[in-house]
Amino acid sequence: MHPNLSGGPRRRDILTMLGGLATGGLLAGCGSDSTSTAAKSSNGLTTLRVAPSIIQYYIAENRGYFKKRNLAVKITDTFLAAPTLLPSLSKQYDFGLATIPDALNALAGGVQTKIIFVDTSENEKYPQSYLVADKSITSLKGLKGKTIGVIAASGSLYVALLSQLHKAGVTASDIRWVTMPADNMSDQLKAKRIHAAVIPVLNGQPVIRDTANFRVLGLPVIDACGGSGAGVVLLANTAWAEKNLTLVNDFRAAIVEATEYMNSHPAETGQAYIKYKGMKEEMVKGATAAQILSNALGLQPAESNIQSWITVMENLDMLPENKVNASDLLLPWPKGLSVAKPTDAQLNANIG
Repeated sequence: MHPNLSGGPRRRDILTMLGGLATGGLLAGCGSDSTSTAAKSSNGLTTLRVAPSIIQYYIAENRGYFKKRNLAVKITDTFLAAPTLLPSLSKQYDFGLATIPDALNALAGGVQTKIIFVDTSENEKYPQSYLVADKSITSLKGLKGKTIGVIAASGSLYVALLSQLHKAGVTASDIRWVTMPADNMSDQLKAKRIHAAVIPVLNGQPVIRDTANFRVLGLPVIDACGGSGAGVVLLANTAWAEKNLTLVNDFRAAIVEATEYMNSHPAETGQAYIKYKGMKEEMVKGATAAQILSNALGLQPAESNIQSWITVMENLDMLPENKVNASDLLLPWPKGLSVAKPTDAQLNANIG
């Protein structure tokens, strides 16, 4: 059992986003149309509206990384399902979090967005999501006819699990799906109301409290993406982002600076995290930076990773074949903006 399967704080809203907020994070510009320019406030700062909040925003705001680039960031923690939120977002936000599979679904449906940066990624050394099952189930094939708990029937975790099952000869119709908050999955597994669950590990949340009775059957996102991959990304409407590229790159630079600070100052980041989450200090005792940063691959999106998701979704008949291109989601990364991946020493640094 992986050590991340016990201990640490929770946050239900972010877990919900990971499972299927996705296109719910797709947004566009401020103003009357998707190509409008972000508005300047009375103090001369340009206001950018983002949803929902992540730790880098908190760091960048408190250390002045936004202000020194003449940016003011208005953060809204909002979590609505894609069908509800997507139609209303073209005039509400400039940036929003989504998973890559939902961004691809939106692209296939004609909604043009660009990835601003990668928020959550994982590899085999630093996994962020697990397929956990009752100990009596020893293989993916053993899930046929069983009940699986998922946060949502969409998003990177769900799509990745479908890919794992597909490889084992198990189809979506072979499973009884139950949606539930991640916080409930441990108790539901223990009570045997579900036989397995796809559970994200984000910001150090515990996955299973009673590890003796459960086993990990796989790492869905890592398996789907061929060993490493991004799940959650920040998106902007394509027309708005291209028109406001200088603002976008200033915003990126502030996030890069905040991330570099987090990588280099684990203890200070731990204290900032406690304040950001409104938690008691003992809740992060023994936690590592990897459990907060949730990003072992850096911030810059990779076309190969997007293509991995396209291939997975085409194989599952979730996307029309050869109709969606990975490059359609990419916005040029500014020259000279270095995005170093955190080192093992930084990711393993104690923040508690």
